[in-house]
Amino acid sequence: MLTGCYDRTARIWDRASGRPKGAPFVHQHCVGAVVFSPDGTKILTGCQDGIARLWDVATGEPIGTNLRHQHTVSAVAFTPDGKSVITGGFDRTALIWDIAESSGFSIHHEGFIRAMIFRPDGQAILSASFDHTARLWDASTGAPIGEPMTHGDIVQAIAFSPNGKTILTGSRDHTARLWDTLTGKHLKLQHSGPVLSVAFSPDGDTVLTGSNDMTAQLWESVTGKPIGPPLKHTKEVVAVAFSPDGQFALTGSLDRTARLWDASTGQSIGQPLEHDGGVLAACFSPDGKTILTGSDDMSARLWVVADGTLRSLLKHNGPVSVAAFSPDGRSVITGAWDRVARVWQTETGLPEAPQFRHDGRLRALAISPNGKSVLTGSYDRTAQLWDKDTGMPVGPSFPHESQVWFVAFSPDGRTVLSGGQQQTAYLRKVPIFIEDPVETVERSIQIETGMELNDDGSLQILDLASWRSRFVQMIKATLELESR
Repeated sequence: MLTGCYDRTARIWDRASGRPKGAPFVHQHCVGAVVFSPDGTKILTGCQDGIARLWDVATGEPIGTNLRHQHTVSAVAFTPDGKSVITGGFDRTALIWDIAESSGFSIHHEGFIRAMIFRPDGQAILSASFDHTARLWDASTGAPIGEPMTHGDIVQAIAFSPNGKTILTGSRDHTARLWDTLTGKHLKLQHSGPVLSVAFSPDGDTVLTGSNDMTAQLWESVTGKPIGPPLKHTKEVVAVAFSPDGQFALTGSLDRTARLWDASTGQSIGQPLEHDGGVLAACFSPDGKTILTGSDDMSARLWVVADGTLRSLLKHNGPVSVAAFSPDGRSVITGAWDRVARVWQTETGLPEAPQFRHDGRLRALAISPNGKSVLTGSYDRTAQLWDKDTGMPVGPSFPHESQVWFVAFSPDGRTVLSGGQQQTAYLRKVPIFIEDPVETVERSIQIETGMELNDDGSLQILDLASWRSRFVQMIKATLELESR
């Protein structure tokens, strides 16, 4: 027999003697939801502090990381096969967690990890490190693939070709390098200063590098030969991008400007897009008609590509270090040193949702492939998943040992990647967000377990009439849903 109590513990009891078996399972607040796994080897507890926890019955030790909600966890259950658990809370969300994969696995370098990205097919991951290497890893196991790609200094920028067969790395050793993933052979692209940013064109035939030497350069990806003259700024070029059709190259510099260039010739197009501070981020909208820039002047700005006019000014209270468009281009997301990320309407420049707030500077953000979720990384040592439309957190924050410098979604949106000022990065499965009302989820759990949670946090066994009533309600709701 298993019980949860206001004394902050869950306990297993011998039914014959009524005596406790083993040590209590301890939370920091009252435990209001408990359940055994189908095979009886694990228990799942839900607590008033918003934490659900999986435990090993034999050892009494917790399994994996805490499963976190933003309010009291009021209902918990195992799936019939015991491979997943469901948690529901007063935050009006229910989440499904894969027991084997909820905590994910880690990837390790000998130095801080500067950046990580998924290969376009989602089967491999590329990392860049302070240990002077870039490495490929298996996305399902975390095992290294092939030998390290070695530079003479810190590797701080990386990109995959669209077909995933070529890798582009940029390093403080003043070079960018193009690597063949099958042979390991590479071409060296020389700058006269550290390479800070890199990008592939959509067709993979051209690459763009930005450097501390105050230039960017277009190169042929097959031969490594430069295309046209250097693209000149008056300070470091920290952001580079191609337009979706590959016709234009975009550069962002600490000289307070972003600039547009002809990607086939390297010739400048139009006037500089000016900020009042250094440009830290720059990207194109999915349709290629709008440019988004972020700056240390505490603003992000939307520009019309056709004529370079300023469309909207998006204000923060700190330098805007990261910015991105949603997949459909209707929204933009900006993150700043003021500890918040914000969603804005592309068309109007108006805020679209409440702020996503951290306890430290925003350093990284990513948008899920379906455009419904935002992942942020912060100096507060956490990454957090958010609902883009409501601004509410989805599931637990992902804890780290130090500042989070990068985050990414896998192409299918089911896995997230995060890491930073540490030698380890983490891959974690995204909990499935149940869109049904929490009342529906609670009713399902009541039918499954034969119990309900009272308002005072106590558990009550349902009598037959109550159980049948809930079962009928569930059937009616299901039939109504199927008839729509």
